[in-house]
Order: sequence, then structure tokens, then C-alpha cells
Amino acid sequence: MFYKLSETEGGLRDYMNSNSQPDLNAKMRAILTDWLIEVHRKLELMPESLYLTINIVDRQDDTGVRRRS
Repeated sequence: MFYKLSETEGGLRDYMNSNSQPDLNAKMRAILTDWLIEVHRKLELMPESLYLTINIVDRQDDTGVRRRS
């Protein structure tokens, strides 16, 4: 319940459907998320750790344009 409330109050915009991240697509985010879940399970971390990690990644991606180098 707390996480749902904080998620709605956080106000992240939908950066995947906007032009703010032209070099980032849904498939790339899915690959990263799958890898994070795999590491999370292997290290037997708390569920909150996974939630916060993905939240931080989303917030970072929402801050501005990231270009491939």
C-alpha cells in the first residue's frame, strides 16, 4: 500500500512513450529489469530492494535525455 501511494505521489511521467528518451526502448528496459530480478533472486534480497532499484532506474531515466555513446 505504501509503495502504491508513493508511486502515485512521485509523479513520474511516461518517459517510454515520449520523445524524451529516443535511444531507450521498452525492450531495453525489459532486459535490464529481467537482469535486476535475476540478481535479486540470486542474492536473496528483500522485495523492497528490487522495488527501490527499479524506481531509482525509472527516476534516472525520467530526468533527461540519455544518448548512446
